[in-house]
Amino acid sequence: MLNSGLSEATGRLCQKWDDDDWYSPEFLETLVSAYFHSTRDSGRRGVVYLVETLWLDLSQWRVLGPSTELLTGSTLLFDREAWSERPFRENRISEDWWFAVDQLKTGALAVPVFAPGLYVCVRHDGAGGERSHSWTRFYEDLDTEKLRRDRRFRDVDPTAVLPDWIVSTYRELRAETRPSDSSRR
Repeated sequence: MLNSGLSEATGRLCQKWDDDDWYSPEFLETLVSAYFHSTRDSGRRGVVYLVETLWLDLSQWRVLGPSTELLTGSTLLFDREAWSERPFRENRISEDWWFAVDQLKTGALAVPVFAPGLYVCVRHDGAGGERSHSWTRFYEDLDTEKLRRDRRFRDVDPTAVLPDWIVSTYRELRAETRPSDSSRR
């Protein structure tokens, strides 16, 4: 699926997005700037991504963060030519992580960007059906409470982090994905 979309791209740089996550207005400018600074200084292609991102736990209505020092796949920015030489693997899960690994094996430079206010990853843990998050479908034992305790996440009210317009959108999404009282009986 990712490769199909990228085959239609015509620009020099490509940005991977997730449709349910939140990206600030400065997100793209920040990652493109990091890309050009790193490639200018190193003379190598780069794979840019955010680290230590925030998570919106939709089922508990809280923002957790920072999540990890590892690559956040839904924030990858890379050179289209590099992709054409080594495209995404046709995996069902972790295709973004494997893409980054494959790019680094070809000599690309890893360019982690620390900017926790630029992006919020939305997790649908506890939500069922079509809108449940891929992590909850592929990793059935994922326990965000345990993750929060183990990583010493801080809980923040989403209204303190996100703009009002997106808070209302996520509230609607949360209402859609919560089981009704009759389905819990």
